[in-house]
Amino acid sequence: MSERIIKKGKANLWKQYEASGGTLLLTEKELTHRPHGVNIQSNVVSIGLKEIEQVELSVNKLLFIRIPNGVTVTLRNGEIFKFVVFGRRKWKEEIEHAIKQFV
Repeated sequence: MSERIIKKGKANLWKQYEASGGTLLLTEKELTHRPHGVNIQSNVVSIGLKEIEQVELSVNKLLFIRIPNGVTVTLRNGEIFKFVVFGRRKWKEEIEHAIKQFV
């Protein structure tokens, strides 16, 4: 990856019933989730900023507790990616800013 990293942090990506832990990277061209090697589903997910239709704040549930720690990214083709992050508002702002600035 040769483009500049705008934001980087720990994140989980919900894949069916597994929250795949890893690192979320935002660059000038894409949003990438790189899972830790211990995950069952260990594929890297790269989303081109041009593909993103919408970024929303979301809430995750742990048993009966609602936790406001999610960012949901919807692609132009309808595909949805749900991330669990620290500082979700900042992530949303940075992704939206990158889309406006670099796409």
